[in-house]
Amino acid sequence: MIWSLFDIFDKIEKRDGKKSATRYLAFSLLIVVILFPLTLTLLTTGIFKGAEFITNEYVNEDRTKEEMNKISERLANKSFVDRAPKDIVDQEKNNYNNLKNDVERISITIKGI
Repeated sequence: MIWSLFDIFDKIEKRDGKKSATRYLAFSLLIVVILFPLTLTLLTTGIFKGAEFITNEYVNEDRTKEEMNKISERLANKSFVDRAPKDIVDQEKNNYNNLKNDVERISITIKGI
């Protein structure tokens, strides 16, 4: 690829002069040698780190079970249930059921892999 840049340099030098050809070559080398590899590296790193983040945040069965245990402890606490507004208690029950469904889906997904 770099050799083709030098071929283009020769053609531009004949057509527009050495100054224009040098500018074109410098810009092209910047793109080929620095910007393209940097972009590729950032893209692949972003993909892998993004997948790792999603796995840790959303497909983490242990973390979900831990959150379920916290909610379960709150709901088992008679003082919390008696003092908290009914909508808060209902929301906690709903959160618990949603997390339970998530754990089931995660388990099915993991078994499918």
